[in-house]
Parts: sequence; structure tokens; C-alpha cells
Amino acid sequence: MRKVIIIDGGAGRVIAAIPSLIKYISNNKEHEVRILVYGWSSLLYGIKQLSNKVFPAESAGAFSNYFEKSDEVIKPEPYILPSYFKQHKSLVEAFDECLNDTDDHSDLCDPFLVIDQNERENARMTLQEMAQRSGKTKVVIIQPFGRSSQKGMDKIYDNSNRSIPQDLYLRIVKDLSKEFAILFMGEESQFVDQDKYTAKFGADLRAWIALISESSYFIGCDSFGQHAARSFNKPGTVFIGSTFTKNITYPEFFHIVERQNVKKMYSPIRLAEQDASLADKYNQHCFDYTEQEVESIIEQIKQNIRGSKNEYIGNQSGTQRECCSS
Repeated sequence: MRKVIIIDGGAGRVIAAIPSLIKYISNNKEHEVRILVYGWSSLLYGIKQLSNKVFPAESAGAFSNYFEKSDEVIKPEPYILPSYFKQHKSLVEAFDECLNDTDDHSDLCDPFLVIDQNERENARMTLQEMAQRSGKTKVVIIQPFGRSSQKGMDKIYDNSNRSIPQDLYLRIVKDLSKEFAILFMGEESQFVDQDKYTAKFGADLRAWIALISESSYFIGCDSFGQHAARSFNKPGTVFIGSTFTKNITYPEFFHIVERQNVKKMYSPIRLAEQDASLADKYNQHCFDYTEQEVESIIEQIKQNIRGSKNEYIGNQSGTQRECCSS
């Protein structure tokens, strides 16, 4: 039996699908499985159960070599499951239901990624250099904006209300930068002109996952970075806006920041697009924190970072340091 499994959507969805893909292959050894990933196939490199089965959508001959020879093409879509949109299951569990037709998720592994020694050392050297220049011992990576964010006339905004609002982001990094070195994770189009508190540079997908794996702490929103951080057991803080914690993140692992006792409308993307658009308008209040709440959030993040393990021993003179990772 030849099967092609298609995983589409953002990079975070690909990471969330990894446990159920491994489970499917383990439970169906008689099947010849190939995995098509739109745009993010490199995330599966190094995962021994998957990397020799994946092919990118851009592959010449993909149709004749894989699809045309297949007996079945499977395209799991968690967003259409009632168990998902009713917030009974996480994205990881919903992929398991789709692919393996089960409500028993106890045998799933945690999401994980694999980096090689060269990627690891390059990331360590980059973070070490940041520590040396800043004189700070810990390096924090922050991804404040998701893929749906846009650049307006004077600020970054996200109509889906998933990204950290620009003013809140600036408030956070201004305060944290007094004690920690901070690396901005995002595209150049997401750079904030007023942001003088973070280091910024371009990196490809594999470089970013290596940097996250070697950083001291991760701060993010409903986007790819928090899935990568979970894959390396990297401690972090995740800001939740219009989406739902149970669905899209890992509340048993991360420090979750979410307004309490606030009604939100579920955005049924990939299911009912007009209702999704209405939800975007309804959920604009999801990040309306008071100044006291912001101060409390930042203080908790500081405490979390201080307790994190990875340190890059920096000093103002710029002399050579050793990188201590445990």
C-alpha cells in the first residue's frame, strides 16, 4: 500500500504533526509512506523515522514519482475537527485523531526537531558574540509577530489579533534589555523602527531552530517559534491573544500570558472564512492589559529567565568567554 501524506499550513503545524506522523509510520509498517510538506520540509531533516520519506512540494516529478503511483493521498486537517474547534484537543492531538483515527493520545511522543553539530556550534557562536557585545549573561529570543502581521504607516499590526501588539512588545523589550541580551526573531518587514533594544539579523529556518535550541529563553506568540522552543524543551513565555491556549500551545510546559475572564470568539479558519473575519473584529480586546498587569507579566518573565539554564558568560571588555550549556 503506497500512501502520500500532505502536511500544509505554517511551520508550526508541521512541528505539531511530527508525533502523529511517527506514530502512523510505526503502526503501519506495511505501508510505503511518502510525506509532502509545503515549504517547510527541512524541519523534518534528521528525524530518522521521517527524513527519508519527506519531499518538498517544489520537487520536479513529484506527481509522477509519488502521487501517480500512490494508492491513497491523505491530507489531515485538524481545524475541521469538532474536538479541535471545541477546544477539547491540542493541535498535536488533533493531528493524531486525523491521521491515526484515535482518541488515545497517550502513546504520542512530544514534538521534537533535530539539529546537527555544525548548526549547533554556529548558533552557540552567534549567541556568545551577542553576550560579549552586550555584557549580559543570558540571551533571549523573542518572536512578537506572527505570519498574519502587517506593516502599516507607523506600526506593525495583526488583524487576527495573534501577535503581540507593537506597543506592548516595545514595553517588554525595553525593560528586559536592561538585564538580558535580546534577539528579535522575524522578517525584515517586521522590524519596528522604535526598537533599539534587540539585535536583528537574517537567518533561514534551520538557523532559527538552532538559535532557539541554544538560547536561554524564548518569548513568542501563536506562531512557529513557540513550537520550535517546545521541540527543544526550551523554557519560554507565550502570549495568547484571539486563539485558545488548549488548541495552539503547550500550557503544561510554557508560562502562558492570557487575559483572564475575557470572552473570545473562535476563528474558524479553513472552515467558515466569513465567521473567521467576524471573529477577528470581535477579538480586538484580547491584549488590552492594564499597566499594573504589564508590570506583573514582565516581572514574572524576568524571574523565569533568571532561572533558565543556558548562560553565555559576557563581560564589558570583550574578552573570550566559554559557552556554558546544560
